[in-house]
Amino acid sequence: MKKIYVGGIPFDAPQASFMEFVEHKVGPIADIAWITNRMDGKFRGFAFLTFQNEGDDVNALLVLNGLEFEGRILKAAEASPRIQR
Repeated sequence: MKKIYVGGIPFDAPQASFMEFVEHKVGPIADIAWITNRMDGKFRGFAFLTFQNEGDDVNALLVLNGLEFEGRILKAAEASPRIQR
């Protein structure tokens, strides 16, 4: 399964409501990385998703990219491999 990057999430969006929204539109999420600032712990407006069902990752790219969530337009793309520092 591919990890999917989703950006454009409102900074004040609750993680649970975002997950519910995505699962309703695409399918069950196996894992979510809800990215926060290391200094203050505030949400940075993007997440990485892994889906439970095969094919939902591809479907997520089609469905979520350009979709509105709480007044903001989401951007979805296949996540790039993490670069080790």
